[in-house]
Amino acid sequence: MILLLPATDKTILSAEEMLHPSHYSITSTYDVSSYEVDNGDTLYITRSLTNNESFNIEGLYFSENVPAGLHPLSFYAFINGSLIIPRYENAPNTIYPGYNTVYWIIDDPLGSIDHVIAPGEEIVLTVLYRCLTSGNYFFPLHTSTFAGNGTSFFSVGNHFIINVGNDCCLIKGDVDSDSQGPNVSDLTYLVNFLFKGGATPFCINEGDINNDGYILIDDIIYLVNYILKGGFPPPSCLNLD
Repeated sequence: MILLLPATDKTILSAEEMLHPSHYSITSTYDVSSYEVDNGDTLYITRSLTNNESFNIEGLYFSENVPAGLHPLSFYAFINGSLIIPRYENAPNTIYPGYNTVYWIIDDPLGSIDHVIAPGEEIVLTVLYRCLTSGNYFFPLHTSTFAGNGTSFFSVGNHFIINVGNDCCLIKGDVDSDSQGPNVSDLTYLVNFLFKGGATPFCINEGDINNDGYILIDDIIYLVNYILKGGFPPPSCLNLD
């Protein structure tokens, strides 16, 4: 795989991952450059982990379940500004059928790569994906796994969806894309998608009611407040900032 450093850095979606166990000063974040990209564009996903504890972080690796049709084009990592090259491993169909489970190994105590994250250090991993085929790409699970001070840790983040090649948003909140929303049927569609394994919204942007880059329970709450409690209407599709 080619190491390719981007000329610009852009991030519009950012979230802190949940750390387990949680009572430690270790921060893990996940940033996505965009959830709507054109065919041929490059998607940037950036992972970071900051060690604010008094012990070393060892055995660190990042993992991602990548949907078929998207493949890492390049990746690179920095520890406190110093470039390192993680070891890359790919295991198709091991966790989710039709997905590539990808690993970026930072420190392998039994292997050839040795990058311990010392107290006060931060590692930043950036992965570039080339988007060539139109469609909705669901990223179900990403984790960071490591150990320190005799404790095993992992952090996990929310699922998200990338829309490639479809400038589809017409009515924000029209989750079922029937041009009648937002209404109760859109609310039902969203509940079924998030909690009952229902179909993915055709237009991700229409389902991301509050414009935070994710389809989560917050979007259901927004629709409930609007439809049933007289709350604020969803923003315009043109208001994406």
